[in-house]
Amino acid sequence: MRNRKVPRRLVMGSILLLMIAPGVASVSLQDVLARIGETYEVRSAQLAVDRAAKELEKVSFVGSPSVSLDPQVKAITRVGEEFVEEVAFSGTASARVPLGQSDAGKEKVRVAAGALTTAGVRFTQTEAETFVKAIRLYQAAWLAQEEQKVLQAELDAALAYTEALRERFRVGDVSLMDLSEAEEDLQRREEAVLEGSLKQRLSWLEIAYTFGFDLTPETPVLEAATDYSGSSQLPNPPALAAWAFDHDPELEALNTGIAQIDDTLARLDKVDLSVSLKGFGGVSDHSASLSYTFQEPQLSASYTFPIYSFGEVPTSGSGTSEDTWNLGLSLGLSYTGARADSMEVASLALQRELEAAKVEARRQNLELSIRSQYQQWLKAVQSLEQARRNVERVEQNRGILDSKRSLGLVNDYDILEATALSERARWNVLAAEIGERIQRLDTALSASYLSEIID
Repeated sequence: MRNRKVPRRLVMGSILLLMIAPGVASVSLQDVLARIGETYEVRSAQLAVDRAAKELEKVSFVGSPSVSLDPQVKAITRVGEEFVEEVAFSGTASARVPLGQSDAGKEKVRVAAGALTTAGVRFTQTEAETFVKAIRLYQAAWLAQEEQKVLQAELDAALAYTEALRERFRVGDVSLMDLSEAEEDLQRREEAVLEGSLKQRLSWLEIAYTFGFDLTPETPVLEAATDYSGSSQLPNPPALAAWAFDHDPELEALNTGIAQIDDTLARLDKVDLSVSLKGFGGVSDHSASLSYTFQEPQLSASYTFPIYSFGEVPTSGSGTSEDTWNLGLSLGLSYTGARADSMEVASLALQRELEAAKVEARRQNLELSIRSQYQQWLKAVQSLEQARRNVERVEQNRGILDSKRSLGLVNDYDILEATALSERARWNVLAAEIGERIQRLDTALSASYLSEIID
C-alpha cells in the first residue's frame, strides 16, 4: 500500500505542472465574445439577412427600358398578275419603359420587405442566444479550472488522513477495514482530480471549436469574467410575457405571414380589370403609336417608316393618289373571370385560420417558457443564498478547529479537511453566483428581453 503513494503523487504533480506551466496563453471572456460573429449560427443568420435584402432588391426592380428594331420586306402583286410587281422595305422601331409595379408586384415587394424584417429580428435573437451561450460555456470552463484547486485540497486532506491511519494501523489503533475505507476515499479523490482535469480540457475544446480558437497542446488559463448578467432584477412573468408578445421573432414572423395573407385577399377581392390607353397617328407611309397600361404601369411607343421600294403596282382610276394623315385613340379593356380567384381565396382563408392558431399556440408556449425560466431563476437565487449561508457555517467550524489546534486537540489532517471544506464551500458560492446570472440571462432571452438588461 505504501508503494502506491509514489505513482499517485507523480500523476497529480504532473497534472498540476501542466496546469501552471509557464508560457500558456490566457483567454478572457471578452476574447470569446469578440468571436460571436464567427460562429456558424450568427454567420448563417447574417447570410439569411443578406439573402433577404437581395430578394427585396430583386422584386423591387420594375425592369429595364427596352428598344427594338424590326425591319420588314413586303412583296405586292395585283390579283391575277405576275409575281412580283412591287417590293417595299420598311421598319418598325419600338420602345418600352416600365414606370411602376403592378398590384401583384407590389404585393411581392411587401412580402420581401416583411421577410427582410423577420430575418433582421432573427439575426438579433441569434446574436443574443450566442452571447448567452458564450458566457455559459466560458463560465463552465472557468469553474472547471477553479475547481482544480478545490479538488487538490480535498486530495491533500484525504492523503494526510490516509497517512495518519497507516501509522495508527501499524501500532494496532485502527482496523484494516478503516484503513481500506480511507484508501478507497483517497482513490476516489485522485480520480476526481483526473476527471476534473479532463472536464477542464473538454470544456475549453468546446469553446475553441465553437468560436474558432486555435487548438494548443496546453489548455489556456481563463481569466475571471466580468459580470455580463445585467441588472439584478427582472420584470414579473406577466410583464415579460407582454414584452415577448411584441418582440418574439417567431411571433413576428407568424403575424407577418398573416398580414401577407390579408394583403393577398385584399388584392384578390378587387375586380381583375386591365385598362390600357393608346394614341396613334400617321402620315403617308409613316405611322406611330404611344400606349400606357394602367394595371402594370408601363409606357410603350412604336414608329413604322418606309425604307426603300422598287417596282410599282398601277393604280385604278386616274392613276393618282393623295397623301393623307390620321390621328386616333383607342381604349383597351380586359376582364378575367374570378373563378380561379375565388378558389384561391377559400384556400387562403383556411391558411389564415391555421396561422392564427399557430400564433395562439406560440403565445401560450412563450408564456409557459417564461414562467418556467422565471421560477428556475428564483430557485437559483435561493441556491445562492443557501451557498453563502453554508460558507458562513463552514468558516465558523474552521475557526473552532483553529482554536482547538492551538490547544493541541486536533490533528493536521483535520485542518486540511477543514481547508478543503472551506475551498469547496467558496467554490459552491462561485458556481451558484454564475448559475444565478446565467439563469437570469436565459429568462430574459426567453422573453426577447436581453437587450433591455444588457447593453
